[in-house]
Amino acid sequence: MLAIYEEEERVTVTTLHQAKGLEFEVVFIANASEGVFPDLRRSRRMLRPELLSPERVSDATAQHLFALQEEMRLAYTAMTRARSRVVWTTTSAGGDLGEKRPSRFLTAIADSERVGTPPEEFHEPITLAEAEIMLRRWLLEPTESAIHRLAAANLLVRHARNGNWDPARFAGVPAPGPEAPLLAGNIRLSPSQAQSYDDCPRRYVLERRFKLGSEGSPHATFGSLCHEILELAELEVLGTGAPHARLERVLGVIDEVWESADFGSPELNAAWKAKAVKLFQKVYTRWPGKGPMVSTEELVELEIEGVLWVGKIDRVERVPGGLHVVDLKTSTTPATGAEAAESLQLGFYAAARHSDDDPVVGASFWYPRTSAQSVTSPRFDMANLDTVRGRMRTITRSILDEQWEPRMGSHCKNCGFRNTCPLWPEGRGAFLP
Repeated sequence: MLAIYEEEERVTVTTLHQAKGLEFEVVFIANASEGVFPDLRRSRRMLRPELLSPERVSDATAQHLFALQEEMRLAYTAMTRARSRVVWTTTSAGGDLGEKRPSRFLTAIADSERVGTPPEEFHEPITLAEAEIMLRRWLLEPTESAIHRLAAANLLVRHARNGNWDPARFAGVPAPGPEAPLLAGNIRLSPSQAQSYDDCPRRYVLERRFKLGSEGSPHATFGSLCHEILELAELEVLGTGAPHARLERVLGVIDEVWESADFGSPELNAAWKAKAVKLFQKVYTRWPGKGPMVSTEELVELEIEGVLWVGKIDRVERVPGGLHVVDLKTSTTPATGAEAAESLQLGFYAAARHSDDDPVVGASFWYPRTSAQSVTSPRFDMANLDTVRGRMRTITRSILDEQWEPRMGSHCKNCGFRNTCPLWPEGRGAFLP
């Protein structure tokens, strides 16, 4: 920020924060460009004040709004430092800096009714899909000139005849499906499906129901093999009174299971096998169990809102007062304590396995692949069981009602459908405004 003292004819260069409490004749707010001011990058905030409110911890949209409101307050502070005039400046990007647009605050000054994302900077279309999107927007925009709209209609029709695009469809958007529901007939759900739906209903229906982008991954294969190894090794000691299998035997089971493993090459097979050996060495040298095993890979069922939920519990243990259920995870990133305390998966297993004769009194995840020396074992809070039951009922009803709206969150960074998601700038090209 530049500030001018009229009486002393000097200029002060300062930051927006440092200007608080000062007063100048004229204030210049420089480089007011998107990404600079407002700066909505989460990484720039060391203390992350937006997370002080529990309602915002898991709501990325609320966090974004909080950050924008902070930047708006900062803009207000800077503007009120001036006695007579405020001048905002912005610049175009150089050829090596990509797109750079004026700040949305400049848009707000020009139109004081609301603060919103400024319109996308126009650039010439470089693909047929971009050309079609531009023409359709011109055609449907009532404020566009009659000449533009007529020309757009003419081009759309002419190039449709040449087979460049289908006039009945939008670029990037699949043809509409039949009027019949997607989930015709009886359906079954699982706790992993419920978690997927809870993260993002749109991604859930595309992956789990349409089977899009569902190619097998080496991580999923590795997880399945590890569960098979644990089951085979522990079944051998079931009913013997031993707390768990011997590590030597587990290593032998790994050799047996890996004979049929296929990760694409002998080198990859060996690399993934080394990961499995390291995982089970940690589990069996730092055993995280609470008591003797009752069952392993136990199939459980629970009817919710008329829909059958099914799942497999990796391990059920006998503990004082009842049972403890365990879910083995092969991810290197564990659930936080708060996430585990209200986990849909652990809550489902506890509810499905519970009985008056054998009550479930605890549940936990096992994460052997974290950097911790011991197996990371975040636990479910049994006081949350009724709340989780309510979430399962809500999810079931929402799936039956076929509510597939997208939901933004941390899972978006690994989503294969982001380029066609209306919540993200890169996906909005497939949708008319």
